[in-house]
Amino acid sequence: MSEVVSKSINPSNPQLVLKIISTLSEWSQQTYEGDRIVFSLGISGSRKGGSLHFEDLEDHDFFKVMSNGHDTALIFDDEGLLVSHKIFDDDYDVSELYSPIRFSKLAAWTKDTENIIISLNRGGEILIFKDGNLCFAKRRGYWRYFAHESVIKRLTNKAMGRKSSETLRKEIYLTALDVSFAKTGGCIGVLNARSKPTAISKGLINDKDLLEKQTTSKSKALNYLIKNTKFQNLDRLLRLELVSIDGATVLDHEGNFLATGAILSVEGGSSSGGRQAATVAVAKYGLGIKISNDGYIKAINRDKEEIVRLS
Repeated sequence: MSEVVSKSINPSNPQLVLKIISTLSEWSQQTYEGDRIVFSLGISGSRKGGSLHFEDLEDHDFFKVMSNGHDTALIFDDEGLLVSHKIFDDDYDVSELYSPIRFSKLAAWTKDTENIIISLNRGGEILIFKDGNLCFAKRRGYWRYFAHESVIKRLTNKAMGRKSSETLRKEIYLTALDVSFAKTGGCIGVLNARSKPTAISKGLINDKDLLEKQTTSKSKALNYLIKNTKFQNLDRLLRLELVSIDGATVLDHEGNFLATGAILSVEGGSSSGGRQAATVAVAKYGLGIKISNDGYIKAINRDKEEIVRLS
């Protein structure tokens, strides 16, 4: 599979990509001074390097710490020759990037160019960015292809209701991606317009967790921080942290926050874990998305149909 990925990413020199992937796979099982190795490497066909090739450097310990994996990288040309050390800036729009927010600086460098980024994260995963997007990731030993727009389309009207916007569906997906690679776990629920009154009246969300009621310090603080801002208009980093709170984040079909960090009312006798049970409970009224601590994403609709699976 690594050969297929290499040819897809860099058809002009797939052997270079394959060699980099092989090296990073080895590093994913190693530590440096007791810490897991994190590293990012860029390939820029528009720039020419010197005389040092990637293979001249890969076995040296110093090489493993020449990138922090998030906002710095070593850049090579498409022949594998060292070009420079790159420090990435913040001059980009995250809404245009299908990438986990913590790797957005790397993804931005590849947008509207032929540039490629290959990154090893602290969890031992290999991520590949091209055209401003996360294209492939090797997670738990298997390569995964990310068809972002196709996944967003699967968050269908049947689940979220016709009145939900494409922007809201996109931003929900991006936050699920952010949580997945942050490895915090989370649950997102969306109540469609017709089901929202029933969900509230049946006590899906405990009164103390309803933000609009502000009956606890937690609900008061979260309500104050969100400031009546819709989910799709909130900063992605704040959304990541809100969804990472233990419990469920529940929205209405317009993206208004109803609760975050909420313990939902679930059916008695459920044999599944709390996050799975909460996802099923909220999905009865629209859409439920479960993000496991290991990065697995699953979305189900009110008919308990699995409409998204990203492992």
